[in-house]
Amino acid sequence: WSWLEQRRPVRMAGETIFVYDITRDAEAHGRVGSLHFYQGEFPKALREANRVLEIAPRSKDGKALLRDVQSRLTH
Repeated sequence: WSWLEQRRPVRMAGETIFVYDITRDAEAHGRVGSLHFYQGEFPKALREANRVLEIAPRSKDGKALLRDVQSRLTH
């Protein structure tokens, strides 16, 4: 989760819980999708791959994640 350190939280709950808005952040959705993929949560990874491509349709990382997820879902 160190990649979040480069982003500014939109809220803090106490001193240990940070809330980030990644709504339009293709890279963040890709990272979350990769985490889901490596945990075997393929439907969630698919959702995130699609979000990446909605935000950044030419994203090579988004396309690669989508291919990887689709290959797992069809086998």
